[in-house]
Amino acid sequence: MKNPFQRSQAKKIQKSNQSPQNLPSDSSQVYILETRLQSAFAQSNGIQREYNEDAILTIEFSLTYQDLIRNAGLYAIADGMGGHLHGEIASKVAVTSLASTLIERLLLPQFNPPTPQPQNSFLNILKESVLIAHQEVLQKATGGGTTLTCCLIVAKTLTIAHIGDSRAYYIGENGEIKLYTRDHSLVKRLVELGQISEQEAQNHPQRNVLYRALGQTDPVEVDVFSLPLPPSGYLLLCSDGLWGVVPENQIVQVIRQSPNVQSACNRLIQLANQAGGPDNISVILVKFLSASSSE
Repeated sequence: MKNPFQRSQAKKIQKSNQSPQNLPSDSSQVYILETRLQSAFAQSNGIQREYNEDAILTIEFSLTYQDLIRNAGLYAIADGMGGHLHGEIASKVAVTSLASTLIERLLLPQFNPPTPQPQNSFLNILKESVLIAHQEVLQKATGGGTTLTCCLIVAKTLTIAHIGDSRAYYIGENGEIKLYTRDHSLVKRLVELGQISEQEAQNHPQRNVLYRALGQTDPVEVDVFSLPLPPSGYLLLCSDGLWGVVPENQIVQVIRQSPNVQSACNRLIQLANQAGGPDNISVILVKFLSASSSE
């Protein structure tokens, strides 16, 4: 199977004559390596919460030499549960454990000579990393738990691991929105069974009750799947502090109208707080740049 860390498709520009020693010769080429990802994040305690039990992780990795480019992006949101301290520790442990395992098993090996790495290995590595994080939450945050929604981008593949009710969305340049993840909440399950409506779920007294979360049950079941990386558009990760109070159509409008991804994140946080800010709010926004993009 082809190595997912592909040879760069960078533009090549022929150099003009250069005389100083150690500079490229007339026949050498300069590679312009254009980034294909732009990302930003923002976070707030909310209006009604004194403490922040959310945690955010973003890691972007690029290694280039000769005409080879290796790159990856890792983005995760964890929403802690169990009250102050328990939830705060659980979310922190989850993202730090995830980062540690993925750096060791995925990123550090990229400094070694290129070897074929099948797509399903990303699924396995990501799933194993989440299960390790689960064990660490059980050990270090007794009584606490956390959601975890993680997206790994390598070359042209998007791999997602998810548990809880934080969310990952795809937002297209034309305004379409697609929810990649499935809420592991009691009310979502009741909606799926046809026992309550979506509108009733929004005000249900048990809307914050989860039946799956890290640190809550052992063994734990994690949703893990891979998708082709969209050529353009956006990846949005957020806690329920955003999607629970800001309608999807308003989220899309903000992202499409903002001048850049950081402005969009800041504006989404502002809207959630204007809607009452009942919970901690976390947002990560990643823009997929097409090959022809000039940004």
